[in-house]
Amino acid sequence: MTPLSLISQNNCREITFHVLFLLLTAFWMTAGCTSKHASKTATVTKNDSTLTVLDDTTQIKDLVSLTSPGGSPYLTGGVYIDSVKKIIHHQQAALLIHGNLPSGCSSLLKIEHVANGDTLQLHMTSWKPKNKMCTQQLVPFSYLYIPNLTVNDLDKMQFCNVNGQMVPLKP
Repeated sequence: MTPLSLISQNNCREITFHVLFLLLTAFWMTAGCTSKHASKTATVTKNDSTLTVLDDTTQIKDLVSLTSPGGSPYLTGGVYIDSVKKIIHHQQAALLIHGNLPSGCSSLLKIEHVANGDTLQLHMTSWKPKNKMCTQQLVPFSYLYIPNLTVNDLDKMQFCNVNGQMVPLKP
């Protein structure tokens, strides 16, 4: 039985374009048809909030990883945070952090966290070579941080304190 056969001539004399469009859309969706350009990002509902599932990180702009200075002398510094988003990455609780490094030759050195009630305390450290001239401009970065928290524990967190800067945790 198709959606159009459900409408009898006794109930409806004229089918408007909008009704026909809605019926065809409903039929298309119930038939399981999807776009060939479907995204690999989905959402998972947990209680009253929604966390984004992000398994494909190739689309994240300016994604960096932690790097070590090796045996070279270096100076440490902070980072500037724009946003912190709660996500699920490969079935693990994770944070997608967007911010800026303090110079053109700065890199992320380490990240440490402590969960405290509804606030996640993050300490992020950057480093740059000690005797190197660097451009003094902010360099945007994104970092995928996987704390040792369950999805439910991260879902309960509302705020993130990064190096003393309070940022709301976005779902």
